[in-house]
Amino acid sequence: MPGRILIVENASANRDLVVQKLSEAYYDVVIADTRAETMRLVGEDEIDLILLDPMLHDADGMELCRQLKSTDATAQIPIVLITTLGVPQERLRGLEAGADDFLVKPMDELALLARVRNLIRMKVMVDELQLRDATAREFGLIAPVADDVSVQTVAILAPDAATGASWRTRIERALPVSATVFAPSHAGSLASGMADAYVIHHRFGGDARALRCVADLRARTLARSAAVLFISPEGDVVTVARALDLGANDYLSDSFSPEELVIRLRSQLKRKRYADSLRASVRDGLRAAVTDPLTGLFNRRYMEQHIGGLIDRSRAERMPIAAMYLDLDRFKSVNDALGHAAGDEVLKQVARRLQNHLRSEDLLVRLGGEEFGIVLPTTSDSHAAQMAERLREVIELHPFHLTIGRDLRITTSIGVAVLDSREATVDRLLQAADSALYASKNAGRNRVSFWGAAA
Repeated sequence: MPGRILIVENASANRDLVVQKLSEAYYDVVIADTRAETMRLVGEDEIDLILLDPMLHDADGMELCRQLKSTDATAQIPIVLITTLGVPQERLRGLEAGADDFLVKPMDELALLARVRNLIRMKVMVDELQLRDATAREFGLIAPVADDVSVQTVAILAPDAATGASWRTRIERALPVSATVFAPSHAGSLASGMADAYVIHHRFGGDARALRCVADLRARTLARSAAVLFISPEGDVVTVARALDLGANDYLSDSFSPEELVIRLRSQLKRKRYADSLRASVRDGLRAAVTDPLTGLFNRRYMEQHIGGLIDRSRAERMPIAAMYLDLDRFKSVNDALGHAAGDEVLKQVARRLQNHLRSEDLLVRLGGEEFGIVLPTTSDSHAAQMAERLREVIELHPFHLTIGRDLRITTSIGVAVLDSREATVDRLLQAADSALYASKNAGRNRVSFWGAAA
């Protein structure tokens, strides 16, 4: 996987060896040995990963890590601390500073490359989500997303029930989460998407079973975005590399401390919540772009994009396709006499009535103002005629009850086009329905007209 890696270290001998290993794996490597050079490079270049020695000549590497992680522009760059000190206290201090991992010199090549691949893969995923979010914002498609205050969930796959219960107690005491301990017999239900994070011990159901759980989670759509923290045998870099390549986000060794478990889990849950918020922002923005905010119906933009698929479906079933345009008669007088609030009430009620009388496969949209569009795939002439007349009566025969205490009766004009799906195009179908609607309006309103007959 290509990527640009910044190595921040004073010791040239060790640095040159790491540069060689990474370059042979086709990574683009840049080097810095001071705090100032580091800040310049992360400001000028697209850095995908930082390997940082805490013992710099001109700065405390831990504080530099904390600064990078607390700055919006660099917070999402993974940072791996590389040091000769493998003591737990130093590792905890680095993780508390925001580091994503902690590797001890001399670094095992297999473990180094597996961790680099893993962290860059996660960085690329976040970058893609941020790009989609930024693009959507440029087009004005994003509405503010409310902060997610829901309690996150953790699934614990421990080597035995007692160990799992102990982990659950420590995790729930330290983090605002709800944790559940799973037995190996329930492993089949793990990929249902119920958890935000999974803590998987290598002896859960046997070493091969534990790694299979990691692979299964990444293969299932609902669980794919969950954070996975894998606990590997002490010193087993091969299992660590396999777990990371299968999709684990982070790992611990058997001798981990409870504090390190909590810190790593907190970091992964925070990253998942951030990624989820980006996904929700893009999803909600796209939904807003194709939805009418008053009625909740899809809008013209959606219809124009979606109708091609409905034509293809009708063509596959060798059936005609129909389109209707509906326009509420003399609706301007409603707004003028009763106000736009009353007019909005009528439009919302019209939308509900139309929805209640259409099939699930039919497409109903608000085209704008008092005009609605309907596309009916696999629909014959006779069915389209019956449906159009039924919708006209649904509007005319039942009064609209307004909150101002008034009952209002209105009518609608409808234009219908039914085309052979083998010859239909989006433009031709919609233009035909529009022409039929004009025929209804010109003939006195409150009626149904058909394209062809209208022509």
